[in-house]
Amino acid sequence: MSKKEKLINTLIDKHYNESYDINLLNQSRNQEQVDVNNNTVDKAVDTAGFESKMDGALEKMDLADNIDFNINIDTLKIIEQASQIQAKRNSFKENVCFIITSILILSVFSVVFINIGIKFLIYFQLILFFIMPWSLIPLSKHALRRSENE
Repeated sequence: MSKKEKLINTLIDKHYNESYDINLLNQSRNQEQVDVNNNTVDKAVDTAGFESKMDGALEKMDLADNIDFNINIDTLKIIEQASQIQAKRNSFKENVCFIITSILILSVFSVVFINIGIKFLIYFQLILFFIMPWSLIPLSKHALRRSENE
């Protein structure tokens, strides 16, 4: 660390009332007086100017602390709105997926019925009427258990 950096750190420590090397600060001030008397001003570190800048910065920070910001942010309402927007997007995606799969299933069945004939349609409907109610009961029970666990 150079002498200039040490001096700046010492000035900052002094400004915030921390422990600092007073000898380094006194040497710097004595050196400034010697330089002024010899008409050669060392412009490496202007301690008085640096201290005044620190005071000015502190005053600006005090002004910022004294300003009363009347900003009332209702974070719960914002979170609820975000969840509503997300739910709308998800429901739209689900509806689009449902419509696309429905169209695909119906088109596949219609192609199969056209190629195989009307007998397959009748057999398929009989199987649906007899088997679907028995398969829906366990599926609905599973869905109820799943919703209770969540």
